Amino acid sequence: MANVLLFDEVNGKRVLDFADIALVEPGPGEVRYRVEAFALNRADLLYLYGAHYSVAHLPSRIGLEGCGIVDAIGSGVTKFAIGDRVTSIPFNNVSSTDCNVAGEYAITPEPFLM
Repeated sequence: MANVLLFDEVNGKRVLDFADIALVEPGPGEVRYRVEAFALNRADLLYLYGAHYSVAHLPSRIGLEGCGIVDAIGSGVTKFAIGDRVTSIPFNNVSSTDCNVAGEYAITPEPFLM
């Protein structure tokens, strides 16, 4: 299990809460890492309030930017290995739901990590 920061309604109120979710294996091209730090910024607030260009599929995690230590990699991952330090670098063309990192663990597509 992993403890993550979730919200389950988009209404302009602060409705964030921590919840336990199953710790799943990364899929092809994905990297799972233990999050050591994450940031919440204006884009995250817009996402929470339903004003971001990415639509939240509820319940949803929050937090686009984070860093941590790789603990599992999916097939086809070539840039990272278990034990590597990574940071998520979201781009404007990515759906927020692809890269949300707030919590103990995150799974992010390899192209959005450095």
